[in-house]
Amino acid sequence: MPHARSVEVPLEARLAYSFSEVAGLTGTAISTLHKWDRAGRIKTVKIGGRRLMTREELNRLLGATEGEPREAANMSPPVPSAPSTARPHRRKARQVEEPAR
Repeated sequence: MPHARSVEVPLEARLAYSFSEVAGLTGTAISTLHKWDRAGRIKTVKIGGRRLMTREELNRLLGATEGEPREAANMSPPVPSAPSTARPHRRKARQVEEPAR
C-alpha cells in the first residue's frame, strides 16, 4: 500500500500550528506554551495525539487585529513573588577523621 504524500502548506495558509511552530513564530519556549495551555491562558485543539493552536488563537496571542501583527500582548510570564526573608538552609560541613596509623 503506497504512503500518502504530505503536501507542504505555507505557514500563513495554515489553519492550525504545532507548539514548535508557534514557539518559532512567537519566540516563546515550548514548555511555556504547555504551561499556558494547562493553565487555560491559551486555547488549543487536540487532533489525534497532537495539541495544535488555531490561527485565530495565534493571532490573539500575538495581539493581532485585522491582519496587523503586533508584539505578543498580555502573555508575559507572571511576576515572581518577593524573595523570602528567611535565611537559606546551610549544610554543616562534614568532618573527616584521619585514618588510624
